[in-house]
Amino acid sequence: MTLRSRLVGAMPLAVLAACATMSAGADLDPKADFSDYRTFAWDPAHVHPTGDPRLDDNPLFDTRVRSLVGGGLAARGLREMVSDSSDLLIHYHASVRQRVEVYTVDRRYGYDYDGEEDQVYEWEEGVLVLCVVEPQTSQVIWRGWVQADVDHVMHDPEKIEERLEEAVVKLLELFPLLSGQG
Repeated sequence: MTLRSRLVGAMPLAVLAACATMSAGADLDPKADFSDYRTFAWDPAHVHPTGDPRLDDNPLFDTRVRSLVGGGLAARGLREMVSDSSDLLIHYHASVRQRVEVYTVDRRYGYDYDGEEDQVYEWEEGVLVLCVVEPQTSQVIWRGWVQADVDHVMHDPEKIEERLEEAVVKLLELFPLLSGQG
């Protein structure tokens, strides 16, 4: 087997590895002074069905998200309150969707080795979006999102918890530092 054919044979594995990655991003209101905030409360749940019965109306998933996000925000200096007088309101949206990626051999440039066929990869992608709202203005001042491969995870509560914890950590790394942190 030539080096070239081994490299081409390894490419589908690289594509699969890329599917397993987790990416995160965030946006914030540049006028928001995060050093002023000390407390947060959970915004009343918004009814945005994900279309996935494993997540919709699932109190166990909701508890996991709130616990992990609440702990992460506490570690960043925010204290959770139950009252209406908190500095920030937090809410989240979650979804799971089927994804498809096609690895195509570029025959036009001579990369058709050993009758290599196009390959289709299917997986489930989970997305978690966290919104931070200033109650006085009802404006979103920070919004973060993380998306990850959740294939072979959604059937196992322990794996869900592990993947969700990894996602929340990655997401909250993008949350602005509060006064006195750093």
